[in-house]
Amino acid sequence: MNAIYEALERIEQHADAIFVRHHKDGEVTTVALSELPTAEALRWVTRWLRTSLSTSTLMPPEAFDDLNEMANDILPKIEGSHFVIGLMEAKIDALQCLQIGAALLFEKPLILLQLPGVWIPPRLRKLADTVVTGSLNDIETQDRMKAALKDLVRRLESKA
Repeated sequence: MNAIYEALERIEQHADAIFVRHHKDGEVTTVALSELPTAEALRWVTRWLRTSLSTSTLMPPEAFDDLNEMANDILPKIEGSHFVIGLMEAKIDALQCLQIGAALLFEKPLILLQLPGVWIPPRLRKLADTVVTGSLNDIETQDRMKAALKDLVRRLESKA
């Protein structure tokens, strides 16, 4: 129930910035949620809550426990580190998100190791200091990773 209240609060705070399709007199336009008549806005919010907060999309309570446990273990390590290396695998998981997010929040230099065939979103690629592509077992990839680390250390030393 708290998730519903939080979602409604966010919707209320940002009603001018939430744009929805509005059907009127056979025309479809895009309008801010705040501009809709109250009844129509309530119908939109109800539909949104049904689809966005259905039990199939909410995290089970034990998932939050696991995430908090990971955070308690990982966040101090990342905060105390000089940089972060993120391994980009095909499947995105909570640990990967936590590591990359913490690296950005703590303003740590970020090196991404992109395994073959794995796609890195363009925005994440822009945020990374370096992206090294290749297999962990490949000697050339290991050499590129060493070069990226040496370059990073040089940059960190020049700032100090």
